[in-house]
Amino acid sequence: MIAPRLLVAILAFRLLSPGQTATAPTETVPYYIKDVYLAEAEFTEGRITGLCRDVLKDLHPGLGDVWFFTSEAAVTDYRNGKLSDHISYDTWRRSYDHLKDLRPVARMISISDSSILLFRGADGAVTRRVLSGKNPLDVTVDGGKEVHLLDLAPTLRNYQSSEYRINVFAWTPEALTEDLGLRVIADLKPKLPFPEISLFVRNDPWFIDDTVFPAFPPFVPEFAPPAKAQYIVSPTLVCGTPVVVERYGCSIFHRHD
Repeated sequence: MIAPRLLVAILAFRLLSPGQTATAPTETVPYYIKDVYLAEAEFTEGRITGLCRDVLKDLHPGLGDVWFFTSEAAVTDYRNGKLSDHISYDTWRRSYDHLKDLRPVARMISISDSSILLFRGADGAVTRRVLSGKNPLDVTVDGGKEVHLLDLAPTLRNYQSSEYRINVFAWTPEALTEDLGLRVIADLKPKLPFPEISLFVRNDPWFIDDTVFPAFPPFVPEFAPPAKAQYIVSPTLVCGTPVVVERYGCSIFHRHD
């Protein structure tokens, strides 16, 4: 059964309601996003790949994002893992431990003319299958530096605006520098139909302190959750457009828990 939903995006948080949809990119909502519910017996990589290819036939240019869950309850549970910014490590860890056994779950992401299916099976194994073009989540800049996109989350630019920005979360094995961040934004700008990109980059996928990033990222099993002391001293590169300056800049942030 396919159930659509609308991404309700507010500047500070993104609490999403199952059963609603933004059906096609428009000038003010340049993305397509849906939830699909499948009974666990039907939840196979082959079945979901077929559904994704059906979506891609009619998908408009922009950002496409389709999640596959076994129930509406699983969606609600997953998306309500965080309810505010600046949650403590201990609060996050309780949410993570509650959600870490979410399976099966899958997600298709399409950026411009490239798309990929991320599939986490009932056994917890994760596969990544490119459906068109090349892997849209892998970005290579500056002669071979690799950055891997984890999540893309549209939010309103401000409370009075009807225009959307995009929040991009990524991890990299590279050193976190302003030059790296600016090069990633330059790579993404022609591909993403949003006037503004906010970029968050770490050396791991643990954006514990940001509401719009999930408490449990299900498609990066190679990363174990960090210990509290390890997380507090770890840096996050944050890049965006300051309100008073119309150019991108980056800063390094550390969490003080």
